[in-house]
Amino acid sequence: MPTVILAFLSIWLVSSATMETQIRERVTRGLKLSATGLATTLDATLNDMLSDAATTARLYLPQEAIESGDPKNFQWYADELVSKKNRYLAIVVSDAEGKVIGTNTVNQQGQPGFGKNLGRDISKEPWFQKVTENVEDGAYIISEERPQMLWPVLGEKECVTGVVYPVLDILDEPIGMIAFFISHEQFGELLDQFTITHNGVVETFALLSTLDGKVLTRPESL
Repeated sequence: MPTVILAFLSIWLVSSATMETQIRERVTRGLKLSATGLATTLDATLNDMLSDAATTARLYLPQEAIESGDPKNFQWYADELVSKKNRYLAIVVSDAEGKVIGTNTVNQQGQPGFGKNLGRDISKEPWFQKVTENVEDGAYIISEERPQMLWPVLGEKECVTGVVYPVLDILDEPIGMIAFFISHEQFGELLDQFTITHNGVVETFALLSTLDGKVLTRPESL
């Protein structure tokens, strides 16, 4: 009888150890798949923003708004992008001196009045000078900023990621810039999909960080 019990105990311990290893391997594979999926989604979002900004900069609409001082057509286009893409916090066109000529007038839910709350000058932004000095470089990426013109619509610690492109006239001379901004809260909502809790304890979660390890965004629920 003791021999049988010991044999059973030995088999159970080996089986338990094997099962634990298999569970860990499955969890690891699952986390790798989730991380890959999340990275792919974020990469697609940022690439889409780059594409939208580059396309908009080449359209006549921002050039028309800057040269005429009438942003009506640009605002209509910006409102369509904000409402349909449901990811941009703000789309802004300014002249070469940093005066804001036009922005989207609705928020992501299509509610009007958004543009009335925004500032009208970006010349004091720390990235403005860099953009104006390097217009030939194309896109300028803003990884984490709190533009003063957006303070009225940002939370106390909320930041944005953005991309800025120069706007050129028919002679390919820079006359202003176009900027697209995504709130980090938007990324936080996405990260929430990869947060797993059990009995109130967080088991796994994802963060968005720069290459040097600075955390840009946490899940909105944490």
